[in-house]
Amino acid sequence: MKNLKSVTHTSTCYVNATRHGTAEIREKIYPLSFDPYEMIESIMKMTEEEADAATPGIIGDNPNTYTFTKNIAEHLVAQEKGDIPYCMVRPSIIGGAWKEPLPGWVDSLIGPAGLSLAAGLGALHAMPGYSSAVTDIIPVDLVANTILVAAYHTAVNPPGKRFPIYHISSSSTNPVTWGNLACAVAGNFQRHPSKRSMARAWVGLVPPHLYPFAHKVVHVAPAALADARLVVTGQTPKFVKKAATLDQIARSLEFFTSHQWFFGQHNLLAMWQSLSPGDAELFNFDTSKRNINWEVYFAYFCEGLRKYLLKEISDEDRQFFMSKL
Repeated sequence: MKNLKSVTHTSTCYVNATRHGTAEIREKIYPLSFDPYEMIESIMKMTEEEADAATPGIIGDNPNTYTFTKNIAEHLVAQEKGDIPYCMVRPSIIGGAWKEPLPGWVDSLIGPAGLSLAAGLGALHAMPGYSSAVTDIIPVDLVANTILVAAYHTAVNPPGKRFPIYHISSSSTNPVTWGNLACAVAGNFQRHPSKRSMARAWVGLVPPHLYPFAHKVVHVAPAALADARLVVTGQTPKFVKKAATLDQIARSLEFFTSHQWFFGQHNLLAMWQSLSPGDAELFNFDTSKRNINWEVYFAYFCEGLRKYLLKEISDEDRQFFMSKL
């Protein structure tokens, strides 16, 4: 592959999810406690049922199989890359767009969008976690720009056997908390309620040991009353089942809402500083407070949830389109 100039591998900051706390997580590959080749070989010998049963013991303190397998993949690539001009980009929690293609653009319920929308519509009122914990959200357009620049940077600065890694995240340069996100979503949907709202938007993070009780009070009890009304009118009950689905999703994110991480960005900042003013404007991935204002970003994000996921057009947009007819 003599004409291969650059390969960019997209991983996730949370390959190091077990290193939560206040210590900086560096842009490097930390050692595993097992041989990745032997791990893969042992899993491949299992049936699907055996693998499912063994999963908790295999992943250990990792929050899920996603972060665990991403970590293994990093080690395999590092050992096999040789002299291939290879780099790695690790995004944190990817959110809606900051500026491109449009402010607030979002096309998926994955990440913070799904639960934010559930809270905005008045379906979700409690989450296990801590409002003071830092949530490492990063706009999707900054991630895309980082991948593009990292590919070019690797091509013009061949790393040889080195394996440069770039954290595109916000925790170290421009931290924002889960409480900030919850307040912003609830406030925005209270001021601009969706046509599909089920109840007034409000949501809070509850310490994990108290969350089961809070879930029963603010989710299960109202859902049971709503189902009772459906049964009385001859309709099929559905709300308790939906509350159980919300609970399952909320619990799957408990590890991330109950811990915090601070991802170092020494390599990313060096790459940012190497850009010309024109390239920095065109391929913006500045995560600092100079670039991202979280209050403005969350307003864009909530508008994007309504516009791009719920397909609701604001009065301002409707007036604009009507003026063009």
